[in-house]
Amino acid sequence: LTGRSERAPRILVVGEDASRMKRICSALEQAQMQPVALEHPPYLLSTVQHTTPDIVVLDLTMTNPKANQAIKVLRQHQTELSQIPILCVGPDTDRAARLAALNSGADMVLDDERELEALLVTIRNRAQRARVRRANEAATSATAGVEHLGNRQRFLANVEHAIQGVGIRSSALAVLLISVDNYRALREQAGMYGCDRIMMQLSRRIGGILREPDKLLRHSDSSFAVLACELQGDELEGFAATLSQAVERQPFQVASEPQKVSVSLGVVVTTHAQSSPLALVENADLAARIARDKLARIHVHNAVSDRAAEEERDQSMARQVRDALDKYRHRLLFQPIVSLANDEHERYETFLRMQDAAGKDIYPDTIFEVANQNGFAPRIDRVVVGEALKMMHERKASGHVTQLMVSICAATMGNPGFPKWLAEQVARYQLDAGQLVLKVSEAAVLGDVPKAIQFAESMRASGCQTGIRLTRLNRERLELLSRLAPQFIQLDHHLIPGLANSLESGTVFHAVVESATSHGIKVIISHVEDPKTLSGLWRRGVNFAQGNFLQEAFPEMSYNFDSI
Repeated sequence: LTGRSERAPRILVVGEDASRMKRICSALEQAQMQPVALEHPPYLLSTVQHTTPDIVVLDLTMTNPKANQAIKVLRQHQTELSQIPILCVGPDTDRAARLAALNSGADMVLDDERELEALLVTIRNRAQRARVRRANEAATSATAGVEHLGNRQRFLANVEHAIQGVGIRSSALAVLLISVDNYRALREQAGMYGCDRIMMQLSRRIGGILREPDKLLRHSDSSFAVLACELQGDELEGFAATLSQAVERQPFQVASEPQKVSVSLGVVVTTHAQSSPLALVENADLAARIARDKLARIHVHNAVSDRAAEEERDQSMARQVRDALDKYRHRLLFQPIVSLANDEHERYETFLRMQDAAGKDIYPDTIFEVANQNGFAPRIDRVVVGEALKMMHERKASGHVTQLMVSICAATMGNPGFPKWLAEQVARYQLDAGQLVLKVSEAAVLGDVPKAIQFAESMRASGCQTGIRLTRLNRERLELLSRLAPQFIQLDHHLIPGLANSLESGTVFHAVVESATSHGIKVIISHVEDPKTLSGLWRRGVNFAQGNFLQEAFPEMSYNFDSI
């Protein structure tokens, strides 16, 4: 599934001492690995580019160039080479050379005279991890989103690589999460397309401040993550303040309208070589939420106090959501799903909005996060599905046959009592079961494939239709999900940036659409924001589109499907 090759790891051994190299290469061959010897270290860069090794082993005693100079060349040359694990072997007596190699970016230094067995184990483990990381990176493009920033996998790989030497070099690694607090207000004022333009400008403004080794990720719709090396204390706080001020110092221009952005920054620092990259990002995200809740611009993560604050916040939010559910403080919004092939049937996707006691909307992502954590997400699903069926019945009485798409959670998908309840509701409102499309996420399906297949079979037996929301543009993943025989797949338009200009993304996208068509699956592209996109999607065989360009989610089903 990861695309790993079963070939033996390829190890590039570099040095000037022929006897030492021969001894290491012989041990590698006996350990079922493929050594490649390089006795002329000045050719290191071209050899690495030509052989693409899984790991590089450098002789610490080489002089032309010195080991630490060779490491710097690999680490600074380009992203692909900078990720290759580097091990050094040399005498334990030369402590200065060992420290110089570690400070230059070596992953480990071992004494091959006494630790040859440990060297072989380390080489195999590091090579395996490097190949898994490369396979995961290859599963998606190197960049993601309209800003062409590094994607999550590439960012986490960069964090993992930076972590490996922090403890030995007595340096620090920081992850900063920049959360746009007024993102929803920007969406309402500038529209989704305008908001995307703001986020593009914001990413460029952040990028202009970062240093050479720093990395930037679009973490979510409303947040960015920054990897900063060798910063701590006052220097790190100053860097965070600079980022915050750079974002907020002047408005962003969208269609001649200035839009102010306010942000909260969460900061997490580690000097521990065994830290988890994902945990660092999650803790930075938690710190950003605490900064927003406390109306503080910047918050540095503290494991004990932050977790207590997060638990208190979650409990408070759970009470709000339960209260809104009990007191019927919710409403449904509908966004049209428009056919690109002259199909004039009415189709909408249904969205839930809940209000707190003051009448303000609770952020939708928060609702479902809290509901899933506290076990009442299936109750919300039944409320939404029940009200959607009721509204379809009312539309039918007024002469409109409407198909509604409703998202359900993994717990509802795996609930054996849900199909029976659904059949009773469909019969109660005298509807055709095919008017309802139940959409599940790709993560829910892959989290429990047997239950997903059982759910799909029960929906087919009842006549209801199903859909899957894909989070990756990947033909192989679609082939796996097609076992559920869904009627629809839904892709976010942001998964296919540069569709009109990028031959690679266009080719992959076309392959996914072609694969879906071959399985009888119809493709919906969401978040469409301009007419040029519509024509491009139609040319590539997409069946349906939805997005704010057509109509924003609205309390009424009032879209004129004859106008498209």
